[in-house]
Amino acid sequence: MQQKKEKMKFKTALLWGTFMISLPTFSKSMVDLWLSMPIKMIPYIGHDSRLEMTKYVSTSTKKEVKHSLEGTSKIDTITADYLHITLNSAVELDIKRLPYQSDDSIICVVQTWSAPQKESKVCFYNQEWHPIHLTNPLSDKAKFCQLVKPDTMTQEDFTNISQKLNVILVSASLSVSNQTMVVHRSVPIFSSEENDKIKNMLPTITMKWNGLKFE
Repeated sequence: MQQKKEKMKFKTALLWGTFMISLPTFSKSMVDLWLSMPIKMIPYIGHDSRLEMTKYVSTSTKKEVKHSLEGTSKIDTITADYLHITLNSAVELDIKRLPYQSDDSIICVVQTWSAPQKESKVCFYNQEWHPIHLTNPLSDKAKFCQLVKPDTMTQEDFTNISQKLNVILVSASLSVSNQTMVVHRSVPIFSSEENDKIKNMLPTITMKWNGLKFE
């Protein structure tokens, strides 16, 4: 009788262990991800400063926190799967959690520099901040260099301005509300009149996440 009870206990423990293993791994919160980001990614904002920044995310006050470069940083926006941080006056960070294959999710990080025109770098990580090598959504230079002639622009103006555009800078922003990336294009400073025309020649491009890449 005692042996039968022991067998029942063993079977119950085995079933419970199997059940626990089969449970899905829940995503870390965006605060957890921010606090666990390797210090080498943003070496001038230490853990204590990051923690201080998170204290204000649930309030209307977006408090700026001093970092080691004598500037300030702040969390501007935070949701269940999105985080936007102003690192300093010239750099901002978009962090978005995205569904990925059979895994729980991955992290997309867009770092944007303004000098003064914007340019971005896109990287992907798992939730332990190990890099994941996926297609870089900003790597298709030919696609992003394509110009659009506005209906209101003459062909002569379009040709003349196009010949001047030797460098096109590409930046990106992640959506707060959905799984899209908006790609912005700009050029080094021209005259204000030319800049207005160039802006219409370089409309934004929206890319959607398909579970494997932005397309």
